[in-house]
Amino acid sequence: GSRSRTGRRRTPHRRLAPPREEPGAGRGRAAGGPRRRLAPPREEPVSGNRYHAVCKGAPSRHGAGRAPAGGGPAHLAARIDSTSIHRTCPLAKLAIFIDGGYLSYLAEHHFRTWVDFGKLSNKVQNTICESTNEPLDLLRTYFYDCLPYQSSVPTEDEERRFSSKKRFFFALQRLPRYKVREGRLMHRGIDAQGKPIFQQKRVDLMVGLDIASLAAKRQINHAAVISGDGDLLPAVEAAQQEGVLVWLVHGPQLTYAEELWDLADDRLAIDADFMKDVEKIVSG
Repeated sequence: GSRSRTGRRRTPHRRLAPPREEPGAGRGRAAGGPRRRLAPPREEPVSGNRYHAVCKGAPSRHGAGRAPAGGGPAHLAARIDSTSIHRTCPLAKLAIFIDGGYLSYLAEHHFRTWVDFGKLSNKVQNTICESTNEPLDLLRTYFYDCLPYQSSVPTEDEERRFSSKKRFFFALQRLPRYKVREGRLMHRGIDAQGKPIFQQKRVDLMVGLDIASLAAKRQINHAAVISGDGDLLPAVEAAQQEGVLVWLVHGPQLTYAEELWDLADDRLAIDADFMKDVEKIVSG
């Protein structure tokens, strides 16, 4: 109600209240400014070596339970070193290639035993896993062999052997991750003792094509070849050029080509101890 000297009515000054400070102001944003959303800490890319260390239980390069360099909560480091690694890093892949005629010859003439093929695949996979100190996933085991020869008019014995081998192939095909590939057995005449001479056809070609194809498509990291055939040299070289490690699983000396042994990245000998681990227990 007071008036100034000029006669004008004075308007009382209003005192403005200070802006209200929200929780967290001053830490993540200026007082009264727009709210900023904090970005989550960036996870570092995971290398193969780091994944390997975690898989085998060894401490990572940050140390167990410690934050990565540059700061960050300890629980984030633990999460990076465990869950995200297993989610983003696939296991190395292994494929096993078995020359059935070669393995049958070793089992029958050198070790006098029967082979359990499920045990055989596990034995090869576990041995390579221990040697490389890294976990492996078995893509598939490929088995190559021929059905017995049958003449134009099969004898009773030929029919019996043919039927028995057919049942064997069927049983193998039903094993987990097994693929049976059939070649052809050709009659090549009679030897000096009057015994028929047979030759496998297409087997080494199919083995070589499968090795090279899987390597070129980046479907495998390791190839275990149970064979002694020197005709596989080009396929082994092609796989190695794609970064695949080739393991030669071989029998005693003189049962394999020396050039194949030299070319392989690593070797696994089929000896008495090996065969004991993969022996088939025949009941009765």
